[in-house]
Amino acid sequence: MSSVRHQVLTRQWQQQVLDQQASGLSVRRWCAEQNIRECKYYYWLHVLRSEELAIRQPASVFAQLQVATPGETTLSSSASGICAVIRSRELCLEIHNGADPQTLAAAMRALGVEYK
Repeated sequence: MSSVRHQVLTRQWQQQVLDQQASGLSVRRWCAEQNIRECKYYYWLHVLRSEELAIRQPASVFAQLQVATPGETTLSSSASGICAVIRSRELCLEIHNGADPQTLAAAMRALGVEYK
């Protein structure tokens, strides 16, 4: 589908979805009254929601990790219990030995850092 055609259909379906929601009718009944196939309504609802999410989600952010050489550290990892440090201009995240993977994953997501 061409970009212009897609934009036109997107605007039309945005209005259709708003009309259905304002009607107070179920999707099934509203679609029947408007002579619109229910599956087509749900297809466009999915398209609209997906595009809205793509707009709202920030681009992936990658954290730069620097590995310290032995002379750069003041505390050994065994003495401090720290196995990694992630630094940026705004934050410093110290990861301790034995850190819970789920907590670490939640912290990384909260910071907007993509990891695998």
